[in-house]
Amino acid sequence: MKKKNILLSLIAVFILAPFFGFSQAQDGALSSLLTKYFAVKNALVAGDAAGAGKAAADFVSAAKVLDQKSLTATEQKAYNAVQAKLLADAGALAGTKDLARQRTTFQSFSDNMIALSKATKPAAPVYVAYCPMKKASWLSNEKVIKNPYYGSTMLSCGQVTDTIK
Repeated sequence: MKKKNILLSLIAVFILAPFFGFSQAQDGALSSLLTKYFAVKNALVAGDAAGAGKAAADFVSAAKVLDQKSLTATEQKAYNAVQAKLLADAGALAGTKDLARQRTTFQSFSDNMIALSKATKPAAPVYVAYCPMKKASWLSNEKVIKNPYYGSTMLSCGQVTDTIK
């Protein structure tokens, strides 16, 4: 039953992802990265190290082929400021099947995605959630707290601290 719920959640993320992406001008560019970030987050929530690794590898692939010419000057500047860090973090997430290490790396990955999201203003609201136990934030496309740092152990630990729109 748990696997079925996880699978349905991931399918919903991919189906609904266009509604939670970045502005229309960069549909397929930065919105693709945000969608892939959400897939990493959701896999960590589910405690799925293999899924998190695959989603992180997908993020790396998308980031490497991102068409920066489709971005505005402001978006290019914001992306260039975090690109190397995002690639390094996603690469580290993809390179291990150790869930604890993935969750540790996810903190830096999230900090950089938050910076990028704030600078580029997504088309639909994106929520910044904070876990006081981990002292770490993450992005979510919903207000409901689903903690990627502790998963089922402390699924609802945290609070929304900001809305990026």
